[in-house]
Amino acid sequence: MTQLSGPSGGPAGPGKAFLHVGLPKTGTSFLQSHLWDSPAQLAAVGVRMVPEGRGETFTLMRAVRGQLQAEGKTTKATRAISSLRTLVSAASEPTLLLSQESLGGADPDEAEQLIDCFAGREVHVVVTARDVARQLPSAWQQRVKAKGDLTFPDYLEGVRNRSGAGKTFWGTQDLVSALEHWGAQLPPERVHVVIVPPRTADRNLLAERFGAVVGVDFATLVAKDLRPNYSLDPAQVELVRRVNKAHGISSRVEQARTVKQFFSAQVLAPRRGPAAQTPKSMADWCLDVARQQVAFIEERGFDVVGDLEELLPRDEDFGPELGEIDDAAVAAAAVPAIADLLARHNEREAELARLRAENEELVSALAQAGDGDQGRVPKGGVQQKLRGGARTVRDELRRRTRG
Repeated sequence: MTQLSGPSGGPAGPGKAFLHVGLPKTGTSFLQSHLWDSPAQLAAVGVRMVPEGRGETFTLMRAVRGQLQAEGKTTKATRAISSLRTLVSAASEPTLLLSQESLGGADPDEAEQLIDCFAGREVHVVVTARDVARQLPSAWQQRVKAKGDLTFPDYLEGVRNRSGAGKTFWGTQDLVSALEHWGAQLPPERVHVVIVPPRTADRNLLAERFGAVVGVDFATLVAKDLRPNYSLDPAQVELVRRVNKAHGISSRVEQARTVKQFFSAQVLAPRRGPAAQTPKSMADWCLDVARQQVAFIEERGFDVVGDLEELLPRDEDFGPELGEIDDAAVAAAAVPAIADLLARHNEREAELARLRAENEELVSALAQAGDGDQGRVPKGGVQQKLRGGARTVRDELRRRTRG
């Protein structure tokens, strides 16, 4: 386990920086929720998350990956990278920790640029890795929730041929390339491969393994904003796929908030059945990929936390071929979802009616306050009540936005 010098005396020597760069769908949301929601607990052991928040971290990733520049937002990209350099230069904590799973797809120059932002510190790279048979259906669902419209068989064909949507899969899920690009600048003992345990293992084992690398006991952390990314069953995914083709949301942020975080996670997921699995017909292919990954890690001598054998797919990771989902199955998924949406709409309309009535009372009270001393509500009381009403409306708007 990484040894820390404690928060009071500053870093011993240059201090350390851990860059957790993915891969996606390897428990990153679970880890990040605990890390971002526990600043006091991290500070107690001399650890600080950088940049300053989730949004800033996402923006930094897009700057490092060249996505902002491609959109003509060069100034924003430059500012994000410059801000990180300034923060790192001024930080006195023994350990800085950055976690953003989409950084795993960075090319060597992009990886070098981010590592250089931590000049003066001992930089470590952490990659969480899961067997490819479990990654495939998760990556497909993630793509559908992000407005993709490929069926699972078509998606798998692209992955095997490294064509179409398959290029996107390999751009974010190529474990060998991620380790090669990020490890090029560092000695192998500072590249840590944290293996995601099998689904039958203790659910806290991944956190224990990750924490052992970065020097954090996850048992002491909290997750106020835990964002579980539940897998849907095949009919539900097909419903989302068809909705994507029918509705008009074009913004990536709106799609994530409305379709992924609300419709998929809150409406569909509580009723989910068994998720799709990689078909047994791809077992040999998955095993070949996994063996190549294991051989590369062993050859390079990276620090492995867990058992490399856990990267090899197991029989239970495979299932039957996923054929065409018929209309009846989609309707069976859609009807309870619609009923849920109508019930939520009713609840919110009732809550809005209550808020409107409360607003009318506040307006009336404010009017009385201006009518002179007789029957006048004390000014301070009105202001306090208005502030309370404003908070109520603000909280309700936030709840509505989240779904």
